[in-house]
Amino acid sequence: MGLVAIGAALFAAGASAIISARAKSATMAGTYARDVEPEIEKTIQSNRFTRQEFDALANEILDKNAPLRRYLSLPPETESANSETQDHEF
Repeated sequence: MGLVAIGAALFAAGASAIISARAKSATMAGTYARDVEPEIEKTIQSNRFTRQEFDALANEILDKNAPLRRYLSLPPETESANSETQDHEF
């Protein structure tokens, strides 16, 4: 009986961690798509960068653990898929 309770508690904790990580990822993707991406586009246009030049410069400047670095490394299809998925989840 005690082992079943412990197993159920561990399962619930694991499921909770997975749901939390997924929600955090969706929130960050939505935030970047809504707030950060337009600023990146403005910077690219005002400085006459290509997207590749901007990404290379950001990669050089950003800390290796910066969340923006992970966002910039995503292929464009993944970014739009994340924002579309987020729109449909609400």
